[in-house]
Amino acid sequence: MSFFVLFKHDSPPETLDAFNHNAHRHHLENRRSETVGAYRICWYTDLRGEEPASYFAANGDFIIVHGTLIYRGEAAPACLPGLLNDFRVDSHDWGGMVGIHTVCICKAGRLYLFGDGLGASKMYVNRDRTLWSNSFLAMLEMRPSNRLDTQACYEYVINGSVFGSRTLLEDVNTLPANAVLVVYREVNRIDLASPIGNEPVGPEVPLDQIADTCVHRLDRVFEPIARQFDERLRLSFSGGFDSRLMLAMLMKHGARPTLFVYGHANDEDVEIARLIGVSELVIGLTIVALGTSLPEVATSIMASIRGERDIAVGNVVGSNIFNILCVLGL
Repeated sequence: MSFFVLFKHDSPPETLDAFNHNAHRHHLENRRSETVGAYRICWYTDLRGEEPASYFAANGDFIIVHGTLIYRGEAAPACLPGLLNDFRVDSHDWGGMVGIHTVCICKAGRLYLFGDGLGASKMYVNRDRTLWSNSFLAMLEMRPSNRLDTQACYEYVINGSVFGSRTLLEDVNTLPANAVLVVYREVNRIDLASPIGNEPVGPEVPLDQIADTCVHRLDRVFEPIARQFDERLRLSFSGGFDSRLMLAMLMKHGARPTLFVYGHANDEDVEIARLIGVSELVIGLTIVALGTSLPEVATSIMASIRGERDIAVGNVVGSNIFNILCVLGL
């Protein structure tokens, strides 16, 4: 993913030149920079040399997006004029936004930076509040000295993630997922309402109704993804329920993603991929290791394709739906 680095215009990091040199060696180019108030923001390409999606209005306002963004059913960059026009920091609620992204909006001379609202794309700040980025590696490279946070390292090894705002470095923290940075003479943070709703479910609510609600929300996420990207989608098809649920929802809405199947040619995951009608020419068969083969995959996907809602919904409710909603930014 492309990324940004933000710092005070009159006191850039001492390591900035060395960082730009190393970034250039790895094909990460700083092709655009802007000064907003007392701060300078630099945008870098991704490893393929592609710049982030952007739109610059005639009045000087602009929007730049790192990652993948769908807004009100339309993918970037086509959706960017509408998002730039609609954005109001005091009323932004992530409504209609899907994807893993960091958004940079400059409006009326002020710069606003925010992620996808669920923390799939993080923003980082150093302890001195002199450096911000959506790239942890950039923060790592640009700090003059790096000391590991022992507690965070323990959490990562044991749990696979770090809790709260900590990172593996002592002097680098993450911003809350629902934070918006407002940049002008200073950098201020506004914490908006979380996009994760808290909807209590009473014991009298039937399971079918809960399942229908979950499926409806998933439809709102996957329909625009399938429509906008279709055969450009790539999906790993192995492991937990998440990849199976994503494949079922994408195919329900007409997409035919490329599948990367972990396992040998005669493993069950590969056989199931063929069974559901995905051509061998479409399957991106990557043999990494002996794949995990669980029978539920056939039940979930085949039930969705055939329209057997009761069976499919049973697996949806029993699956890790929360992960899907978080990753795709509902």
